[in-house]
Amino acid sequence: MDTLEIYAELTMQKSIARDKRITQLLREPDAPYPNNWFMYVPRCFNDALDIKEVERVIDGKRQTIWTQGSTFSFSGGQTIYDTPKAYEPWRTALQYINLCVQVERALPTSISEKGIRNPGEITLQVLTPDSDRTRLIERGKVIISQDYFVKFLISGTIESLLCLIKK
Repeated sequence: MDTLEIYAELTMQKSIARDKRITQLLREPDAPYPNNWFMYVPRCFNDALDIKEVERVIDGKRQTIWTQGSTFSFSGGQTIYDTPKAYEPWRTALQYINLCVQVERALPTSISEKGIRNPGEITLQVLTPDSDRTRLIERGKVIISQDYFVKFLISGTIESLLCLIKK
């Protein structure tokens, strides 16, 4: 199952069990970042992606395994770049960064007592480099669901995000 199929399984259900977790993961939890994603999402975001270790009984033995849930919880202040080179010295990093998103406000995805899934909400600042590549400039703000944000991180484009900006 590829990443977008796993994403669809997690988000397309209108009603799900509150504690339903699957063993197919959106990303390898120990990898520095998922190579095939549009944005560079380091492993420090595993919790926001609801990737967690849980105990399960497998073949009669208790084991700790990685599982994937659907309650995404990115939060205010988190910043995500489109390249791992964003963490080099800033002057160098600016030569490689094409897009940066910073979470301004967020409501996490949630599942009600009745099993109804709420996709959450995120207000993002969208930043791109200036023409001289000396700083990042805010191009606008976007309000989207946590679900759509995760899909954007996996397979988005700069254009797909910029077209959502309301001037």
